[in-house]
Amino acid sequence: MAPGSKINRPKIEKLKNPRKFKRQMKAQRKRQLGGLRMAEVQDKEIMPVSHLLKRRTSPKANITLSGKKKRKILNQLRRMQKDKEGMDFEIQKPPPQPRQTKLDVEMNTVHIPQDTRQDTTQDTGQDSEQDVDMKE
Repeated sequence: MAPGSKINRPKIEKLKNPRKFKRQMKAQRKRQLGGLRMAEVQDKEIMPVSHLLKRRTSPKANITLSGKKKRKILNQLRRMQKDKEGMDFEIQKPPPQPRQTKLDVEMNTVHIPQDTRQDTTQDTGQDSEQDVDMKE
């Protein structure tokens, strides 16, 4: 045999059971990283809830907003705040008036005389100038 043969050399652990070796290496890497590292979320306060829900499925996902979307959301927040500031004053409503019943309405009605003119023809027996003109 040639020099350097494998006669008395022990088998390498990773060659004996490769699945076990891979499992051990994976656990070792996990210990070195110190658990799960989550990517940094930028602009959490303006991030929509739908974007933040993506974290459930993939915690390492790099979630960012585009510049256009960020501007739109910031402008929307500014507009909402401006509307709130404009609506701070309260409109005072007039106090409710008591309801009137039929009796109240009848008592408050004013008696209007039907005819205030006096008929001069019957009293004096003479026609006034206006009546004479109208008769002609």
